[in-house]
Amino acid sequence: MHRGIHFRGKTVVPFCTYASTCRDETLARIAELTPDARHLKGFGAVDRNTEGITDWLREIELAK
Repeated sequence: MHRGIHFRGKTVVPFCTYASTCRDETLARIAELTPDARHLKGFGAVDRNTEGITDWLREIELAK
């Protein structure tokens, strides 16, 4: 079975609320595992600091 086949036609919006290490590698791995999906820009908070989430949601056009 092709990896990511269950994501064909889906949109992946990666985010985490604790990203002190390996954030970029994790986001790259998500994209690698779901190649048939559309990928929006991810968000990773550092030390549970959720500042910037609203701006990020606006940037990826999921919030007004």
